[in-house]
Amino acid sequence: MSFELPFISSYSLKFQLTILFILLIISYHHRGARLILACLATLYLVIGFSVPLIRWLYYLFKAIAMFGFYVHFFRMGLVFIFIGVEWVIHELEYRLEKLGRQEEREEDEGRRRRGRRRGGGR
Repeated sequence: MSFELPFISSYSLKFQLTILFILLIISYHHRGARLILACLATLYLVIGFSVPLIRWLYYLFKAIAMFGFYVHFFRMGLVFIFIGVEWVIHELEYRLEKLGRQEEREEDEGRRRRGRRRGGGR
């Protein structure tokens, strides 16, 4: 496993160590340089951690949105199914009621005809 520093990883190890030694000496003698180096290191770490974190948050948001999408349309599908079943039951009840009324009318007409025949023959 090799240790590589950002921005200077393409150079040889000797050159990287030389750059680090020079930065160490400068930061030891100058407070401003020390703050700049600390800010650069912090910025590198923030960028290094934030990119994968943002990527994971994006996938998490996408998964939640897709799950909500599927739940919404699954729920709508169930509502449509229940409405359809309710309509079929209502339609069957209506047809049976209509058929029952029609049978009652036919029976009443049959009784009247039989009554007329009996009454008309006397």
